[in-house]
Amino acid sequence: LQTKNWAGDRDGAVRSGEEALVIARELGLREQEAYLSLDLPRVYRMGGHLPPSIWDTVRRGIELFRELGNRPMVADGLSTVAVAQFGQGEYDAALRSGSEALAISEEIGNLWGQSFSRFATPFILFERGEWGAALREWETGIRLAREAGFRAGELGPGVDMAFAVHTAGDLGRALRLIEAPLALSETMGDIAFWPRAARARVATGMGRLDEAREWVDRAASGRVWLVVPNAIGLFHTARAELELALG
Repeated sequence: LQTKNWAGDRDGAVRSGEEALVIARELGLREQEAYLSLDLPRVYRMGGHLPPSIWDTVRRGIELFRELGNRPMVADGLSTVAVAQFGQGEYDAALRSGSEALAISEEIGNLWGQSFSRFATPFILFERGEWGAALREWETGIRLAREAGFRAGELGPGVDMAFAVHTAGDLGRALRLIEAPLALSETMGDIAFWPRAARARVATGMGRLDEAREWVDRAASGRVWLVVPNAIGLFHTARAELELALG
């Protein structure tokens, strides 16, 4: 599953994961089933298709990890669910899932988990008008990710924070904020489309339309995949804003 997924063979990864999950259930391999239950939705998401039943699988994985006493993975599963709930507009539920994941991660001193638990929370706070609280959550999550060596925890929230600061009207700060995730993404393959789109959006806002076109084209040159809803949304927003600016 993992090898095929990161090599870009999403269909093969899904087939391997689904077959492995069936075998794990048949043989009563609870830990293997639990890991697969959290890995499969990430593969589906990266391919852009999430069957509705997958969240029952995720919740089963979380409960298995509870029974097994694996608290880091309980927190990981709750954070995964929080991101999905955020994408579906279930903000209150996402905040509850993220809060439980954060509480567990703080109790066990897991910096990675503390960072991941903040993936959805700050964006929800921002959309509800609590901009100061949102920025503090992003800054804390990024700092913890850096300490934990959690590169995705630096990149995604870093782009989100730049997007929010841009939306709040501070283009200069947004330009400065996007530089770190942009540089980080160049070592992380397909994910580069996300900060490139943010960089394009800043250029459009500053009236630098040729520069914006270059960044949009660079964003579109690789594979654009559904990492989290705000990533694919930002990509299309950047393209739309540039086309509007060009008339």
